[in-house]
Amino acid sequence: MIFEKNARRMLKYQKAKAKLVEYDVPEQDYPRFALNSNELSYPTTYVLSRYSECIIENNEDELRELTPFLSATAEYYDSAFKSKDRQEYDWDFLLSGASAYFLKNDFGSAKVLAKRANELISDKKSPQKLLVNIYNYLLDGIYLPFLKITGNYERINNNFLDYFKKGKSLETLKKICGYIEKKCIKTEILTVYFMWIY
Repeated sequence: MIFEKNARRMLKYQKAKAKLVEYDVPEQDYPRFALNSNELSYPTTYVLSRYSECIIENNEDELRELTPFLSATAEYYDSAFKSKDRQEYDWDFLLSGASAYFLKNDFGSAKVLAKRANELISDKKSPQKLLVNIYNYLLDGIYLPFLKITGNYERINNNFLDYFKKGKSLETLKKICGYIEKKCIKTEILTVYFMWIY
């Protein structure tokens, strides 16, 4: 089982750490947690990436099994960002959390995390920035421009727009996203890959 008793306790610890930060409790005054909540990154990453793969594979049975874990996954990444104990991964926590919220149809929470991620990601042509732009377009109506094609980033951007605005290029979009997914194994890329299905 993905989320056993220890995993649920780790999620509580992660939420507690976020509250301690919120209330400016000095780190030396933190309680000694019996488990390392950072280890919850492994099963939550599995839930998010496997859920994405199941959408691509039309694996309805496994989707039903994984769906109950989306809430815990979203809450973990949201709390991991708020706890500020691994800030070098903040954009990853925000995008993973936004993706989990998006998949569980909590579009308001997805929008909040995507906006925060947008503030952190400086590389204008990264897959992460593209995902933020797509979330902003889908969730907030922020303009996503057609770009002059110089590489895969621009091609994916334009194919998404063709699909969303004109209902075109689904097969082309699948091909290029599949190519990138093979080259870059990242949860965010998998998320980009299944976005059009929703």
